[in-house]
Amino acid sequence: MKEELRKEIIELIDERLKLKQDDVKIIKDKKQYSDCIWLSENEYQKLVDEFGAEITQKMIENAEFYAQQIGQTKFRNKYKSHYHTLMNWQRRNPIRMEKV
Repeated sequence: MKEELRKEIIELIDERLKLKQDDVKIIKDKKQYSDCIWLSENEYQKLVDEFGAEITQKMIENAEFYAQQIGQTKFRNKYKSHYHTLMNWQRRNPIRMEKV
């Protein structure tokens, strides 16, 4: 019984370490655009090309506020690709800049 429990704990630890290593690989190729939001330069440029710099910045700010609200770790675990998250949120609930 103790040996089975020991093996199960080791497997859980190994799985947890693998997840952390995967996060490092993902972040390695990304640039930090706010405390919680990481995008590759190519992903950021695609957002700017499609939505403009102002709306892209607002999208990043909104995602940052949400990440801070639910916690950075929970956000990172729930949303693996920040680029796809931003694209999906913009598709569902478009941000438009008011003309003054």
